[in-house]
Amino acid sequence: MMIMPVFSEIASFEGGIVKEMTLTAGTYNYQEVLFITGEPIVLTGTVKIPTIPDNRDTYTLQYSYELKNIEKNVELSRSVTYSVTKDVKESYGQTLYDYEMSKLDESITVGGVEYTLDSKNFTRSMNYDNTPAVDYFSGNLYLKRIYYINGDQFINQGKVIVETTSHNDEGALIGYDHLWGSAETYMAKMTIEKIWPNPNYDADDSSSPKELTWKGFVDLRASEQTFSDFKFQRTSPQNISFTGNYVRVDQIENVFQYTYDLPKIEDGQVVAGKRNIGEDNIRTDKVVNGDSMVVPRIKDIGGHWAEDSIFLLSSLEIINNDSDFYGPNLPLTRIEFAEMIANAIATIEERTQTDIIRSLRPGATQLFHDIPNDHPKYNYVLFVYNNDIMEGYANYFSPQEPLKRSEMVKIMIDALGLEHRAPQLPFQTRYDDDAQIPDWAKRHIYMADEIGLVKGYPDNTFKPDSYVTRAEAAQMVHNFIYHIKDNIRIDFREKLINRY
Repeated sequence: MMIMPVFSEIASFEGGIVKEMTLTAGTYNYQEVLFITGEPIVLTGTVKIPTIPDNRDTYTLQYSYELKNIEKNVELSRSVTYSVTKDVKESYGQTLYDYEMSKLDESITVGGVEYTLDSKNFTRSMNYDNTPAVDYFSGNLYLKRIYYINGDQFINQGKVIVETTSHNDEGALIGYDHLWGSAETYMAKMTIEKIWPNPNYDADDSSSPKELTWKGFVDLRASEQTFSDFKFQRTSPQNISFTGNYVRVDQIENVFQYTYDLPKIEDGQVVAGKRNIGEDNIRTDKVVNGDSMVVPRIKDIGGHWAEDSIFLLSSLEIINNDSDFYGPNLPLTRIEFAEMIANAIATIEERTQTDIIRSLRPGATQLFHDIPNDHPKYNYVLFVYNNDIMEGYANYFSPQEPLKRSEMVKIMIDALGLEHRAPQLPFQTRYDDDAQIPDWAKRHIYMADEIGLVKGYPDNTFKPDSYVTRAEAAQMVHNFIYHIKDNIRIDFREKLINRY
């Protein structure tokens, strides 16, 4: 899984907010705020967003904007072209992207006053950490633009310098992408400086400035998130074969917040000693999909403590039970968990009959000695192996071997790429049987406890060597999905954009 880097719903270095698609393919309704005049002016119009190629190391992206504010008599037209270079660092599991702004055409008119873009300085780069379950990314941004008022650099009525940078020491763009959603959070600070000739300049007066100036400061914070919710719908008729089913609802939330500290301007004049300070936000929410899920028919989970988790995972077809009985208290096997974790983090394509026949030809490579190439779960084993989620033992996968609690936690934390966030050994976990936790699993169990993925037993033990039951596995995978679906979402919006 790999997310392609792109200003998608956050479609501009101005922040802004993308709304519904228009009747023209690739073109969306769009809003951003203009600060170049010294007051915030909300502009409304459209943005054309390009399609991102997924199989090229170099490519170009062009964004086009047509925006207006009729009340303020403002028009803005902008065309931006980026030249993108991708560099895959396979040994690190990371992908680096470098952006060059090869073209920026911008025309701004405010009440008959024209702002002509004369020069720019731009840098932007991105780093994507491609873990099996989540692709995390972070990037920096710097953009400096100089506009001349009613003229060019030789003859004009002044100039405006706009500088946009990353906020403090954090990335301007940070986010993630996974099976159940994605997020981009954009945080930048903008400095605006206007310089114009002093109409009352007196060359004979040393205290008379030749030029006048004002400065303004703006914090831009934008967030776009796509996420899934699982809503249970009950069926009220008595004569119906099922009591309810889950619906997967996919949504997009866009938020654009800005805080400004600008000069106080009255009748076209800067009021000395006073500032225009404030904040505002624009928001749009969209429901983009609502799919009914299958209704499981399992006879032995009614009233079980893990009933809800088993029912949900079965509805999502993460658990594909071949029987009317789930066996919640039976030990979970390695092959069963390979299927569950693979389905929880990716869409696993079914193998075609042609692929199976080709894999059985003489000379074809066999992944493990105990997983024949026509094994019904072969595609799941191949996925977890290729993504370094589960390994074998000396060319054997041991598909029917029960899975220990310590092994399951290691698999899930490795899938999330979070092991390296744990303290370095030696250290002790909070569990009373910490001495029983092997060193190879201690950092994983620490992180799983930190993010609420697993809990210990009521006696404050973890029991790392106990075999995982099928019910416990369902609960842990349920927690795993909700962590990447909901907990990460809070981190990448509320905890970021509400910080400033």
